[in-house]
Amino acid sequence: MPIHPTAILDSELTEPVPTVKVWAAQIIDKKATSALVKRLSEVLPIFNHLKRVKSSEGRLNILIDSANQTAPDCMKKLKEKGLDLEGLNPCENWNIVDVPKSQPSSRAQYDAAVRQWPCSFHEDPSLERLLNRNYFTAEDLERKARHMELSWAVSQHSEDVTWSCGDDKNLLSGFQLKMDVSTQSSGACTGSSGAVIVDSATNSIKAVASVKSIEKHPLKHTVMVAIDLVARSQGGGAWYTYQSETPMDSGGRPYLCTDFDVYLTDEPCIMCCMALLHSRAKCIFFSRPASGGGLVTAARLHTLSGINHRFQVFQGLLP
Repeated sequence: MPIHPTAILDSELTEPVPTVKVWAAQIIDKKATSALVKRLSEVLPIFNHLKRVKSSEGRLNILIDSANQTAPDCMKKLKEKGLDLEGLNPCENWNIVDVPKSQPSSRAQYDAAVRQWPCSFHEDPSLERLLNRNYFTAEDLERKARHMELSWAVSQHSEDVTWSCGDDKNLLSGFQLKMDVSTQSSGACTGSSGAVIVDSATNSIKAVASVKSIEKHPLKHTVMVAIDLVARSQGGGAWYTYQSETPMDSGGRPYLCTDFDVYLTDEPCIMCCMALLHSRAKCIFFSRPASGGGLVTAARLHTLSGINHRFQVFQGLLP
């Protein structure tokens, strides 16, 4: 079953780390290596992710400074800072080398980076499983496929579908998936999308929605309604207020969708993406990209700097 992280993960974590040009000098007196490394790191601490010294064919080369000025000017600046360059070859023999601009984030990036210059790397096993397409087990994928099938089934219903876990569970048994599912790009705010919100810890469905008549209320997109239904199941809700005298327990979650997975037929719009972010959703799965979509197409909201929550996004899970 095709499922993969969104393009932002593929492009930024499998492509080589960008490089920067720096001056490198050969250490003639190897006994001076330790002192040179210490003093250079004190005076120019700009290579924190790089090893200062590289051994190649029995020679030791040391990083000096960014190559945005000539080697003589670079040496002059260092001497003005009180650095003793005793033990290095003359600046006329320094070389400009390409080194990784930042620390690698993936094993593939690290393997490419160390061919340029030794650098630090801390492997993230979870990230590597994502990149190698073995993050989910076969059992995981089977469960997720069922949830996605439900989102497609409700999206094809002729009328609005709004269900939360406080309702009659038999409602869901009436939806049968039609296999003529279109994978073509749609609009992020069309009335043909479906949403299923699942508690990933218990694999229980918390809300199901598909809204056909958004023109009657411009904010009632399918995702917005699904989140409101989760609020309903926890004793709240702005549109679908839960009427029971004994509101359901939110389980102590600080936010509506903490640890919840969201299955969508279509990439959500930016408004809905922000709602998912504020609700603290855990993972978003969607099948079709959408014009105006806020996860891949028009923006990648969950990757922006400054946001106070991040969720994982997967594209391509089809029934």
